Amino acid sequence: YPDPYIGESKGGFVKRDYILSTGKISAKMPSDFEFDYEYNISSFRMSMQRGFTDINLESKSNKLIDEMMQELRKTNKGQIVSFDEIVAKGSDGIEINLPAIVFTLK
Repeated sequence: YPDPYIGESKGGFVKRDYILSTGKISAKMPSDFEFDYEYNISSFRMSMQRGFTDINLESKSNKLIDEMMQELRKTNKGQIVSFDEIVAKGSDGIEINLPAIVFTLK
């Protein structure tokens, strides 16, 4: 199965502007995968907490929606942002769930 990425990162410490400038999630097969098979992200959820407020926003494509971008612009260093419920559709039309990716903003 593929791994979800934002740009070239699949989690860890990243700058907020890296997520904003990339603006989408992609699915990449492992480098040792020998077949030409492609997955496209069809939906995902972005979650974060601000104070005592949980923010959960859904996208029905591979792109971060405007509300996600607005919330990301309000974040501070150390903020944890997770992308989960990631659904990818293979070239055969079958949908699979991918693991979550979690970022800490630096």
